[in-house]
Amino acid sequence: MHYHSGTKGLLIKTFDHQLLFSTNDCVYELELIPVHEKKSENFDPYDIKEKPRKRNIPSPKHPWRNSNFLKFKDHKIPA
Repeated sequence: MHYHSGTKGLLIKTFDHQLLFSTNDCVYELELIPVHEKKSENFDPYDIKEKPRKRNIPSPKHPWRNSNFLKFKDHKIPA
């Protein structure tokens, strides 16, 4: 059911977050329409899956890892 903008009525929000609209001794259940759809049937006919990112872990002989190892090798833990 569609009413013109400015139609007087009573908006009711129930305890279970359901919206109702009362006008002319009739009660209508309102349906929330999202502004944007997550997926368009016209442009996204298939599911888009994200590719897992490949992690780059340098080898133990890499100079970057070797310098960090040498920096912390002689580190003393305070007692």
